[in-house]
Amino acid sequence: MRKIVGGIIALFLMITVSLGAPAWSGAQAASSEDLYPFVQTDGAGNLTWGYLDETGNTVISPIYQSVEKFDEQGLAVVSIKGNSEYVYGLINRSGAYVVKPEYDSIRPYTKKLYLASQGENAVLLNSQGNIVHRFANSSIHEPAEGLAVFSQNDRYGYLDETGSIVVQPQYRYAEAFSEGIGVVTLTNGSYALIDSKGKLIRELPFTDEAISLGAYHEGLAAFYDKKSSLYGYIDKQGKVVIPAKYRYASSFEHGLASVNVDPEGYQEQLGLITPKGEYVVKPDYAVISYVNNGLWAVGKGDEAIDIPLHYTAKYALVNQQGQFLTDFIYDEIAPFEGQYASVQEGLHTYLIDQSGKKAANLPVLDGVGTIALQGELLEATIDNRLRYVKRDGTNVWQEKRDKELQPGLFVREKKVRPHPNYLAYYAVVEGLANKQVEQSINNRLTHEVSSAESFPVEVSEYDFNVASYQQNLLVIHNSGYIYPLGAAHGMPSSEYAHIDLKTGQFYQLKDLFKPGSGYEQKLNELILSQMRKDAEELGIFPDAAEQFTGIRADQDFYIENDALNIYFYPYDIGPYAAGFITFQIPFTDIQELIDQNGAFWKAFHE
Repeated sequence: MRKIVGGIIALFLMITVSLGAPAWSGAQAASSEDLYPFVQTDGAGNLTWGYLDETGNTVISPIYQSVEKFDEQGLAVVSIKGNSEYVYGLINRSGAYVVKPEYDSIRPYTKKLYLASQGENAVLLNSQGNIVHRFANSSIHEPAEGLAVFSQNDRYGYLDETGSIVVQPQYRYAEAFSEGIGVVTLTNGSYALIDSKGKLIRELPFTDEAISLGAYHEGLAAFYDKKSSLYGYIDKQGKVVIPAKYRYASSFEHGLASVNVDPEGYQEQLGLITPKGEYVVKPDYAVISYVNNGLWAVGKGDEAIDIPLHYTAKYALVNQQGQFLTDFIYDEIAPFEGQYASVQEGLHTYLIDQSGKKAANLPVLDGVGTIALQGELLEATIDNRLRYVKRDGTNVWQEKRDKELQPGLFVREKKVRPHPNYLAYYAVVEGLANKQVEQSINNRLTHEVSSAESFPVEVSEYDFNVASYQQNLLVIHNSGYIYPLGAAHGMPSSEYAHIDLKTGQFYQLKDLFKPGSGYEQKLNELILSQMRKDAEELGIFPDAAEQFTGIRADQDFYIENDALNIYFYPYDIGPYAAGFITFQIPFTDIQELIDQNGAFWKAFHE
């Protein structure tokens, strides 16, 4: 595995490493006739989605790029590839389109209406697919208390649940309605409160130049003082009831709010307060998050490890009286969905009830992820793979990313997970006639686990796909992401293994060319030509061409589409945001240098 060396030290508060996460969201109660999203891979890294019934049988074929659960109207949002981007539509339970896939996005607006966007325009659709309202140059939020914030031409107003305008777009900004009140910013920059008809209740003695103000929850609204960079709370009369003294302050939920008193603002001293500012849970914790049902996940970090404490936090469950219902034993506590919450403890994932106890008669699954009840099944995303299990733990369906290359010849998926911070999927070959060659190949492909010392301080995830298969040449792409905890971002990795299934040889770039051909000079010339011609499109550094010293002896490459592809890691010749910068060189441009009698070329040109 290529070593990553970097001096990345800036704080990054949250990381989402999900090389194979499901392209659907929104757990909800399932009915007996419900359909369940599932994913299928072609083995080359291309995932498509369809629907299963609760027995695991395919009901709607996996032809979509993403899917959502079916709603009460019997419709589901799906997407397919458009000309350049994904486009979204609505299907019914038979898979027929009710709304053709032509929108940039679709999401539920109410139980009977859907909100779709198309360019700068927003439309509301009914369950028959008919357009009910169309708004030019607009964006629309989800309704709250029967009203939805919408903006048109940079002014904000409110729609009702039918899509009719209740409050004309006239404000500089508007918050979602809460407790019968909308917090709006007037054209002069002052904050004001309005009722559900748009009538002014009162103008507050604050402007958006002085503070940022959120919505009201349980009579108080958190505000951010721009001069001191601290948070406090005001009441509906505009009176400051808790002065700005926190580095962070959340909305109140069930009589409590989380606040951070860490002077550096790195979420290392969090507690729970009452509306009077009194502590129910002292500010001694690295992380506090509300997990619904009047419960909080409170995390305590490991001070023995020299990284910000929230990265090593173990969580306990706390109620609204400040009582700790569990010890600090969980690596993660997900929000409650109904009466259960998914928790991760080490290399195990399971559900707990509202008392913090393991849910009775429900399984414990090996691996790291989340579980949610979906009717009679449990939907689980464990180690970046989706599965459905019965309440007794019996598998109904499980995602596997094996690929059949030809009848009887497979690339199989294997997994290594020695620690919650380390996950690797790697390929092995199965079905070669020559078992000695098969064993030799698999010995090379077997993933080598990093040293155990790195586990607590970095997250590493690896996956693979079959990049191409031509005659005897199999190309496996191994991708990864390594995140040192506390860094601004992680670093991706990318390696291609070019394997001769006949001999078991793993080819290098030099094996493609005639000995002494000077291929390096020719490739350098072609790469420099593309750098100078397509610099902006490639996203390379402005001086990359002048600084380019040529390809390395162990240069990263892959064979695909009758071309040699030379690629460079982030920061090699371009910024991190540019990703892996690739130069495609058609074989016709280097034909005279290729060793057409060599084993590498013959492996896919017999």
